[in-house]
Amino acid sequence: MKRKIEIFTMGGAAAKVECKSCPKSCGSRDQVTMTGEGLYNQLLGLYGESIDVQLHDYSKGDQEQILTRQNTLYKENGVSRMVNKVLIHPLSTKIWPSVVIDGQIKSEGVLLDVSRIDALLSL
Repeated sequence: MKRKIEIFTMGGAAAKVECKSCPKSCGSRDQVTMTGEGLYNQLLGLYGESIDVQLHDYSKGDQEQILTRQNTLYKENGVSRMVNKVLIHPLSTKIWPSVVIDGQIKSEGVLLDVSRIDALLSL
């Protein structure tokens, strides 16, 4: 079965990138920001077609489909929270960007860097 990475985001706003996996211990690394689209492009460049990478951008995509997918993932991951067109705006900064790997929510409110995603795929 082909591995799958899903990135949920609200537009092109830059988000803080989690970089706990970085072997460097530089203080400035904590301030790195990236967009969901930037991460998507990095993952496509790294994995090509060997992994299914999807970008769910609420500001550009089918909003109803994105919310339905998010709610499906919440249900499958045992999260009691559900989102809809009214709740998404106050919640969006807390839950998006998010990264989902093979149906498992790996981060909410922060992007994972490519090296962290690579490590999670190796588990």
